[in-house]
Amino acid sequence: MAVCRNCQGSGEDRYEEDGHDVIDACYHCGTTGVVDEDTDFRDRLSSVASTLAYQLESEYRRAVNDDDEGDGYDLGGYENGLMPYDYFRTRVWDRTYAIAEKLAELPINDQELLVAWNEYE
Repeated sequence: MAVCRNCQGSGEDRYEEDGHDVIDACYHCGTTGVVDEDTDFRDRLSSVASTLAYQLESEYRRAVNDDDEGDGYDLGGYENGLMPYDYFRTRVWDRTYAIAEKLAELPINDQELLVAWNEYE
């Protein structure tokens, strides 16, 4: 068994909602603080997808901002009613799901390599 990455083994999910600290049961591990090896591997692979999505969106933002004839990256957020940070995070989340689907299709050896790469210091 592996420590739950969602609650770091506490069995509780802590977050802020409407200015208040909330403590809830961690539904990822069922309040045990541990998950099976398969769930842990899928969590680690999801972390790879998140890392790649962040990198891709950062490169996209840089390219849009470097375009002298463009309006800049932040305008995309404003057009969608979002502040630049929220717009960036939303686009990273969208990319994460798309990348995770592609990673799930890879052979297990490739997945293990990507997880090792992502966890390398």
